[in-house]
Amino acid sequence: MSEYYRFRSVDALLGEHAELQRQSIYFASPEELNDPMEGLADFYWKGDAVAWRNLIRHFFTCLIHAVTQYEIVREEQKITWDHLPWRNTSELPPIPLTQKTKELAGRFLATEELAQLVEYLVERDVGVTEEELHTHLRCIHGLAVIAIRADFEAGGLMPPGKLPAPKKLELSPFLAGLNALFQDKANAAKHLNVARAIFRSTNHMFDQLQTITRLQNSLDARANFDFVYLDFCRAYLGQVKKLVHPDWYAACFVNNFRNASMWGHYAQGHTGVCLKFRSARMGDSDSLSLSAPSTANLDGPQWIRQKFPFKRITYGDSRPMINFFATLGRLPMGAIRDCWYTDVDGRRSELMESVFNREGDWREEYWSSFDASITRKLNDWKYEEEYRLTFWSNINDISDPSMRVLTYDFADLEGIIFGIRTSEADKLRIIRLIHDKCAETGRKEFNFFQAAQERDPDRVEAQPLSLIKFKFQ
Repeated sequence: MSEYYRFRSVDALLGEHAELQRQSIYFASPEELNDPMEGLADFYWKGDAVAWRNLIRHFFTCLIHAVTQYEIVREEQKITWDHLPWRNTSELPPIPLTQKTKELAGRFLATEELAQLVEYLVERDVGVTEEELHTHLRCIHGLAVIAIRADFEAGGLMPPGKLPAPKKLELSPFLAGLNALFQDKANAAKHLNVARAIFRSTNHMFDQLQTITRLQNSLDARANFDFVYLDFCRAYLGQVKKLVHPDWYAACFVNNFRNASMWGHYAQGHTGVCLKFRSARMGDSDSLSLSAPSTANLDGPQWIRQKFPFKRITYGDSRPMINFFATLGRLPMGAIRDCWYTDVDGRRSELMESVFNREGDWREEYWSSFDASITRKLNDWKYEEEYRLTFWSNINDISDPSMRVLTYDFADLEGIIFGIRTSEADKLRIIRLIHDKCAETGRKEFNFFQAAQERDPDRVEAQPLSLIKFKFQ
């Protein structure tokens, strides 16, 4: 059984969130953590013709729904991904738009340019990076918008010339150049780096052109126009990656309180405190017992106490590699089969066997890749020596912050270390609160410490405040 520490500001403990009174630990989203690259993995796309055609069909389906939404609401109501069928395009409602989408997507995929793109993507020896796929989707987007608008205008669903026609991009010369580059197998690594530089510069050019487009248009609110016609491809990639792993949240700890910079960063310049927790064994790991919304019934989420293992962060300059097509673990098996591994003519992807015929091993690998992606940070953060508790759910929606405020048993809070600059007034407030909690729970002892500078100026020691004792009648 080991001890783990959590740095907190006095305001977090005693202010609005009252973490000490409530014995609460907030689990933050990756966006709320201080590393913008937190939990990122290097996604790549490597699959056969069925998988690639289904990805393009999925993209086209989401886009046609976005265009339709824009024609209905314009800028009167914000269009979000909740309005688009990105989770599962194989179970769309039996409405005219569904049939129209199937017809248009079929014709779009049958064009010579799309056939060439699919052939190129399938024959790639290495997976397609996110940067490269973003470039291809931007080209597809222009072609798809032209196809959708032409059909809508012909059917009287969109007035002709209502929006400026997007510039049509020719894919054939672009793909011919890439094929020539990759045919030189002897210099594959060199050419791969050249190709990646091409995709980066292409996307950089696209980004600048989009900025120019925004500058040339009026300053009137046009968030929906930008979403559908300018930002859709990047947003789409961010959205479909959510089909791979669940949204996750983390609470950060360390097993060493002595780092002075950690006190400076996370304990409000040494004016805060460090909470000292005792752990319990859970198999091969240390854990902390917390009350969490773990199950659900007709009355809603059910909060029960469960053990959360402490996970040690690993540090390195590389990130986990994840093949999108082989890691669609958030989807039901039926949706993986129907939406991604089977085409409209009933042909099945080769990926079907690697997933469905070895589902147990596949799921073990899936969760292993998930854990690896959410417990790895760049070497720049190595000094933190972080451990974390992680929380995710496939049962309850825990996106609301109130669903991620979990509570611990007061008995597991072994002690509190006051910072070098913690004010006397704050110390008194904390000691009195702990006194009341000990009285309520019948606890006889609680350990307080005072942080002080060691001989090493970058290290902190904790001196026991052994004279501070509680006496109860």
